[in-house]
Amino acid sequence: MTPVIPMIETPPEAPGAMEHIDLHQYWRTVKKHQRPILGIVLLAALFSTLIVFALTPVYRSTVTLLIEVSPAKVVSIEEVYGANLANREYLESQYEILKSRTIAEKVIDRWKLAQSPEFGLRGGKQPWYQRWFGADPGPPDRPLTAEERENLFKAVKDRLAIEPVRRTQLIKISFDAHDPQLAADIANAVAQAYIESNLEARVQMTQKASAWLAERLEELQTKQVEGEKALKEYVAKQPLSAFESLPEVLNQPTIQRLKEAESEAMRKISELSKQYGPAHPKMLSVKDELATVRNSIAREIRTITNSLAEYDTDRTGRTGQKDARLDAANPLQKTARLHALQREVIANRQLYNLFLDRIKETRLLGDTHTTNARVVDPALPAIKPAKPRKALVIGLAVLLALFAALLLAFLLEYLENTLKTASDVEAKLGLPTLGILPDLAAKGANNPKITAPEKAFLQDNSSTFAEAVRTIRTGVMLSALDEPHKIVLVTSSVQGEGKTTVSMNLALALAHLEPKALLIDADMRKPNVGRNFDLAPEAPGLSNLVAGTATERECIHKTKDGLDILPSGIIPPNPLELLSSRRFAELLHQLSGRYSRIVIDSAPVNEVSDALILATLASAVVFVAKADATPHQVAHVALKRLRAAKAPVIGVVLSMVDIARLARWDAYSGYSSYYSHYGYGRLEDVKTRAVG
Repeated sequence: MTPVIPMIETPPEAPGAMEHIDLHQYWRTVKKHQRPILGIVLLAALFSTLIVFALTPVYRSTVTLLIEVSPAKVVSIEEVYGANLANREYLESQYEILKSRTIAEKVIDRWKLAQSPEFGLRGGKQPWYQRWFGADPGPPDRPLTAEERENLFKAVKDRLAIEPVRRTQLIKISFDAHDPQLAADIANAVAQAYIESNLEARVQMTQKASAWLAERLEELQTKQVEGEKALKEYVAKQPLSAFESLPEVLNQPTIQRLKEAESEAMRKISELSKQYGPAHPKMLSVKDELATVRNSIAREIRTITNSLAEYDTDRTGRTGQKDARLDAANPLQKTARLHALQREVIANRQLYNLFLDRIKETRLLGDTHTTNARVVDPALPAIKPAKPRKALVIGLAVLLALFAALLLAFLLEYLENTLKTASDVEAKLGLPTLGILPDLAAKGANNPKITAPEKAFLQDNSSTFAEAVRTIRTGVMLSALDEPHKIVLVTSSVQGEGKTTVSMNLALALAHLEPKALLIDADMRKPNVGRNFDLAPEAPGLSNLVAGTATERECIHKTKDGLDILPSGIIPPNPLELLSSRRFAELLHQLSGRYSRIVIDSAPVNEVSDALILATLASAVVFVAKADATPHQVAHVALKRLRAAKAPVIGVVLSMVDIARLARWDAYSGYSSYYSHYGYGRLEDVKTRAVG
């Protein structure tokens, strides 16, 4: 006896229940489409490998350049350049200079890149039609057109990479070329061109600064001479008494000694005048002495005033200290004019000396040819190509192909609207799966004993098909243990879904267990039951029995397997009227009293309304859907009509399932391994999978 396997129906989720990600479903999708996925990945790997190995390798050489933000200077010359080097903008400006057209043009001309095989004689690759027909690009030394030179510049710029090293003053200059030596040469050439360009700019700035300083120096020298001349003329025109009270005069030791001698002579004259007259020899001698002293004072004052016009700027100006003679508020300063002339002379001399110093510094800097950049590590020819990175490219191609294949698989799965597994039935239709019937026409499922799927249960009782029928029978029996379903209606949504095969095999399986079982062919539009049991087309059946043109004994045909058959009989003009008649309901009630199980094969729900009438008389309805063929939307429509008729639908049978294919991508089905384990036939192309 077949072991009883209870069918547990999963209750529907409550509204608003949290959705969860079904990883098993994702894995089943991948397993289902594993062959196309692997095919796409292998093709991507093959094509990417062919393309990568067909590409010409590209070599990269890198030179490291140091740009000093605060370069070593022989002298301080920031004022000449007027540039603040100690800022980030300076380094960023240098990066852009390295990418500039000026640097690229120097490299292009110096290395004659227009004639290099890397770039072509015309400054780039020739058009395909010129290469195809062998067009002559012209002599190698001809001048490039503006368009060709622009193309050549873009080609060089595209291959050039400038990368600053973070938090340093280093810059890495890289160049890509098919020739490793050329890549190293061009990288070094760019660095050298930048250094030379920087040096040329400094020399030009030095020359301009020197020319400007020389011009200004000449003007300052003329102004200084004129100022000194004016000061001398002013001093020469003034009386000596005007300068006697100047600090320079009063503080001179010679003047002080002469003043003391003058005072002593005047004292002697005062004392002698009391004793002698003006003509006395002693008085005359003292007066001569006084005159001599006063002449000496006058000469000394003249000497001092002359020195004021030739004031040595080394004593003032450089130290930045204020001289007392330049203080206009000094009460000893007798003439504002003298003060102004002195100040002008001092200022002219200081400015002249400053410009003289700067022009010496500028010329000295120009002679030393200093630069703010130097090569730290020169570029060397690369040993290994930088492009293409074959393993990386192939790996990325495989990953992208895998991603695209998976995306396509999930997209196809999303667009796929047919029922394939029991999980699909339960998820999309909300009904339990009573069982699945294998597709006997599938590869590896051929059974020489089975010649008619409608009677496969009888032809090979140990086959996987027969075991599947037993499972369906068990599901029907367990769906109502207290009140067994006596009248079981089998229907589908459309024709060709295997409902007749299910109804006939289910009836045969029930006949093995029940004392009396009856199979009624109520599909009176396309009847098949009688033909499959080798009954004549004109054999009396259901229509005859309902119409009263034949007796029950004439209409019900017995088989050697214990199953009674009530074929459709003569097809009436309007089967729906016959099935909805009171006579048919009474007949079905009478038959249910004599048979323990009645199986009715009905017409499809979506095509005619026969099944809806029969469903009101049945105690259980079995809905059949064809695997990989029935859209769940179509099945939904049929079930909706059945529910509207209050049909007692107990579950779904999934027919014509490719068990081998299902077992490959849905390891959780367990059908292949189950049937093989218990010896119910053999699927030759399916490897047994142990399912926990």
